[in-house]
Amino acid sequence: DEPHPDLARGYTQMETDEARTIVKLLGIKLASDVPEDGHNYPGEYVRVWGNGGAGAVQSTVLDMCAYASALLRGSRGVVRPETLAEMTRPHWQPDARLPGWGLGFSVRTSAGHRHFSHGGSVFGGWNSWLGVFPDIDAALVLHTNVMYDGFDTAVVPRAVAAFLDQPEEALPERNVDARVLATAPGVYELPNPGPLTNFRPLSNAGRIKLAVEDGALVMYARRGPWKSGVRLLPASDEPDYFTIAKKGSPPQYLVLLRDAKGGVTGLRFQQLCDYVRNPEVPPWT
Repeated sequence: DEPHPDLARGYTQMETDEARTIVKLLGIKLASDVPEDGHNYPGEYVRVWGNGGAGAVQSTVLDMCAYASALLRGSRGVVRPETLAEMTRPHWQPDARLPGWGLGFSVRTSAGHRHFSHGGSVFGGWNSWLGVFPDIDAALVLHTNVMYDGFDTAVVPRAVAAFLDQPEEALPERNVDARVLATAPGVYELPNPGPLTNFRPLSNAGRIKLAVEDGALVMYARRGPWKSGVRLLPASDEPDYFTIAKKGSPPQYLVLLRDAKGGVTGLRFQQLCDYVRNPEVPPWT
């Protein structure tokens, strides 16, 4: 429950008033209110949710590589092969175009390679990710000693693309479905099953607004990288499948949830969360 004496110093970035507000809301403890390099504030280890099952494992890169090696060998001697296979197949994947979730692992395909992975963060200044790619007998282990909102959406996808020598994807120009343009505008929010499920999207984005501007579908968030607006581009000829066209960022995908008449009722993000339309909340300006 306590930080190891050799634990790397963690840092938190708070360059904006918004970031400082989120740090306060999350109860992140800082070792100093002065950044060491103008950007990074030294943080203190905080056990996640007070529950060991929710994370907060302290490890090293070499130990995590040993764990990855065991997983690549099918965890022989630890669990039965059929047990590991059950853990690493999708158990929750409402849309095959987006990542699914196994038993403790995210399951997806990148550049044609199936892989299972899990990431984590600890308030005060640490982020990590482990991805196992069985068909190429390799794994990728990432550790950073900084609490950074873009780790999962910018750092990890870039590292995976470099690891797999994956070229940057270029999307052809496609028109947005007319029914989508007519019914998508509005405000969307998370349902409220509990803080453990929703704290990341709540703190990183908050409510979502869709608008039509110059014939394009544009998404805004109350906070985070989509706050100033980002275009949604059709990712295929399927009218409900879009990529988030954030300049300088790896592509992220979402699916529009639609009713029987094709009207947009919600948003399903690849981070395994759904937003639902709330017609009672007026769009902000």
